[in-house]
Amino acid sequence: MDEDKIWKRIEKPLEKGIEIYGNNPELRNSITQIPVIGMAFDQIIAGLSRDLQKRRFLETIQLLRQEMILIDESKVDKEFLETEAFVDLIVKTIENSVKTRHKDKVLLNCKILTGSILEKNNELRHSSEDLLLLVSDLSPIDIKVAKEIYNQQKDIPDKFDPQEDEQSHELAFVNKTGWDNLQTKCNSNKTDFLLSLHKLSNANLIKQIIGTYSSYLGGKFIITPTFQRLMALLSYSKEPLFSYNL
Repeated sequence: MDEDKIWKRIEKPLEKGIEIYGNNPELRNSITQIPVIGMAFDQIIAGLSRDLQKRRFLETIQLLRQEMILIDESKVDKEFLETEAFVDLIVKTIENSVKTRHKDKVLLNCKILTGSILEKNNELRHSSEDLLLLVSDLSPIDIKVAKEIYNQQKDIPDKFDPQEDEQSHELAFVNKTGWDNLQTKCNSNKTDFLLSLHKLSNANLIKQIIGTYSSYLGGKFIITPTFQRLMALLSYSKEPLFSYNL
């Protein structure tokens, strides 16, 4: 096995260990108390952490540039670029991005920022920081599930009216659009799939359908206005979430 292959096998576990160490003051304090080598060990890990953050920052800038190329500059809200809100949005995008090792999550952050500067999204951009916060705890698997749910349900009606049509209700819509095949489409085991649904619900991107429907025992979800707002913000992109390779 050559050196490159060896490094690729240890790089991600090493990055994860550095990240955990840098975010755990109690662990750092314990390490520094080790006689003779404690302080030196801490300085080495801190240096590696800075290098890791720098690399992630540069990757974020590269992906942001990739997204900016996709938009028409004439459609950018130049006045928004001069506001504190825009500065705060950049800061939040970078903060979220340097905390993850997943390129697809960084790309999603960059898409939210890019969509926010377009004039057509001036009524949506006030939600941008909240959306960055909501997606920050999602894994690439969670976002993969979210994408499949949205693909099924993107044509959701503006409202359901069961009095006019007895089949005009959330459960009928979700069943019709293929919920029962969703786990298979996501290529996910039951545990991971249920965990993703739970996290997406906590992020207010989907909500569980409730009601006294015949033979319905729960466990099916429908997209929320928050999810629709996120996707509207990202509508400039041909691939609104990401092309996942897990």
